[in-house]
Amino acid sequence: GLSPDETPDPMREHLLLTYARVLLAEGRLDAAEHVLARLEAASASGPRLTRLISVRVLQALAAERRGDADLAQRQLAETVALAAPGGYARRFLDEGPQVAAILRRHQAAGTRQHASFAAQILAAFVAAPDPQPFALSPSPLEEPLSAQELLVLRLLAEGCSNQAIAERLVITVGTAKWHAHNIYAKLGVSRRTQAVARARALGLIT
Repeated sequence: GLSPDETPDPMREHLLLTYARVLLAEGRLDAAEHVLARLEAASASGPRLTRLISVRVLQALAAERRGDADLAQRQLAETVALAAPGGYARRFLDEGPQVAAILRRHQAAGTRQHASFAAQILAAFVAAPDPQPFALSPSPLEEPLSAQELLVLRLLAEGCSNQAIAERLVITVGTAKWHAHNIYAKLGVSRRTQAVARARALGLIT
């Protein structure tokens, strides 16, 4: 399965990025920052600028959740500078309104560098506040899904077979089936289509 020590692979980086979001939502900041640092190093070495921007936005959120507002603001300002030439505003919107709060502090500090792009991002937050930030708590379920179960659930929603889930998460098919069984039990359903519909109704997936 996924772990904070995994070496990022281009085929699995999107899963590791989701894993980092799960860790942040669970408050496991050390593990989240470890995953993000590895993703940052991997993204910086290749032509994956948009992935690098997403990683750095999440690093700013991690700093914010640690209570280090100055570091969060500085990291986000550096990410704005990185994203401005390509106009990659969507990468900021994807991580939710807490990013906007940090960005507003950045603007209030009177920083002029890339001020127009920062204003564009904030305007986009106002115009399109969705998607909501990735969150696990409070859970609508009596027994919340684990981080690994959430990843399996998202792959189920993509239509992946148990074999495909096993290959993408580097687990056995039996383990993939076991995760699916636990997901069904926690959601109170008996089939994949019911699980996906129930999860969407509860806001666990979009």
